[in-house]
Amino acid sequence: MDEPTSALTRREVEQLFALIARLAARGVAIVYITHRMDEVFRIGQRVTVLRDGRRVASRPLGEVTVAELVRLMANRDLSDHFPKVRAPLGPELLRLEHVSRAGALADVSLSLRAGEVLGIAGLLGAGRTELARVIAGADRCDEGRVIVGGSPVRFRGPADAIARGIGLLPEDRKAEGLVAGLTMVRNIALPHGRRLSKAGFLPPARETALATPIGDELRIKATPTQPVRLLSGGNQQKVVLGKWLAGDVRVFVFDEPTRGIDVGSKVEIYNLMNRLTARGAGIVMISSELPELLGMSDRIVVMHRGRIQAQLDAAEATEERVLSAALGLAGGIGEKNFNGDKDTKAGFAGG
Repeated sequence: MDEPTSALTRREVEQLFALIARLAARGVAIVYITHRMDEVFRIGQRVTVLRDGRRVASRPLGEVTVAELVRLMANRDLSDHFPKVRAPLGPELLRLEHVSRAGALADVSLSLRAGEVLGIAGLLGAGRTELARVIAGADRCDEGRVIVGGSPVRFRGPADAIARGIGLLPEDRKAEGLVAGLTMVRNIALPHGRRLSKAGFLPPARETALATPIGDELRIKATPTQPVRLLSGGNQQKVVLGKWLAGDVRVFVFDEPTRGIDVGSKVEIYNLMNRLTARGAGIVMISSELPELLGMSDRIVVMHRGRIQAQLDAAEATEERVLSAALGLAGGIGEKNFNGDKDTKAGFAGG
């Protein structure tokens, strides 16, 4: 059973556990995959921890604690090089106040300053991508406020967010970030059609003049007539980034920016992040790679079931602390509210 309770109500979970007990009593063997620790200890007899596709350990549940399991899950080699360069922090660029969206986000508050990389951590279904879509105007929030540059905004769609200097690098670049049959030049120029058009027409020379310097800066390996579907994953990701470098974007939302690309392209993207923050941009970086979050973030927000579970400064963040919060086990580990103050309310953790 792979995450069988992820979409169930509490009553349905109880029914499932009763069924599991009956099956086990009949001699049926069950492999139960979950990231919810309470479920592991409630219904399991043995636990196996996997990390990066390898078995780390197997233990009888009577001989292991929650803290020990978290350590086993988080204790990996962090010697990978992340070329983080910290930039001076400037004024606040973005603020979310008590943002909620039915079924996705609940009472989310955070802020982003110029020169800052704000990492967003969380497990599958935690609400990270939903948060990115609200910031980028792809989805509307039901409650709360989005404030850009000190002014509340109400985005009707992504075009409104782009006009306010927000650019999204989506999790699925092929489906949501690129027009696969068009060239690198045309893809980079697409969001800027109104600015480049002349009497209702878009001269190819203007597209080329806009996109070519961006392609050179990012070292995109593509011929002028080559469709982006034929490019490598790293070059496709650079094309998506290039769209926003060609405009007046100050808030970059990166959803899994290095997924599916080679090591060399990863380092190039990290160096680009450094250049952007040095210019006064702010970056919201969503990543499933804990070393990446720890290596490139100035602060890390950890989400759990649509809520912010914890916020950690880079100096205090560790894989174990981030993973504990992502699992909903963060009580007392030093959570902060979105202003950076210690949170003293019981039940700050969602779910």
